[in-house]
Amino acid sequence: MKTESPAKTGKGLSIKTICYCAVLVALALVANTYTVYIGIGNSNALSFSYTVCFIAGAFFGPLAGFIVGACGDALGWVINPSGGAFNPAIVVVSGLIGVISGVVFLIAKKIGKQDKLIALTVISFIFIFLICTNLNTVAMYFYYMSGKYSFWAYYAIRTPKQIIFWAINLVCCIVLVKPLKKLLKL
Repeated sequence: MKTESPAKTGKGLSIKTICYCAVLVALALVANTYTVYIGIGNSNALSFSYTVCFIAGAFFGPLAGFIVGACGDALGWVINPSGGAFNPAIVVVSGLIGVISGVVFLIAKKIGKQDKLIALTVISFIFIFLICTNLNTVAMYFYYMSGKYSFWAYYAIRTPKQIIFWAINLVCCIVLVKPLKKLLKL
């Protein structure tokens, strides 16, 4: 009788999943450490941490995605604080990236559409932009920019660049999702 691993049943994380999460946290640290800041201040940054968090959630579930996103962001700040104070809201938002992709892929699995990898990736990234990028903007504004600009002025300045960074991460995930599925044999 074949039994499914805990990562696939949602009842916990298997040892194999925990090991993959450790590797993905290390990749998230690298992505956060080598973030490229564009413009004035630290509010616009090109980072591939979205890609790493997405991969964790999509292939190993929402819990693994949250762990990779939150740990990668928190530890990334410890290694490379980039001049800003620690913002716990951004850590939670980074974790949500993995949760969202994990939930989208779990729902697709339950309805039998898990083979539509590109479509699921795009759907995940739409939700990630609408929820995470906007929550991140709110968190950054109230933590760092409040009093310097009005919120809507800050939002209008930050959002166009974030759309470009989001699109770059989306393309990376579209390129990686099929080969990673074959490599991981999931």
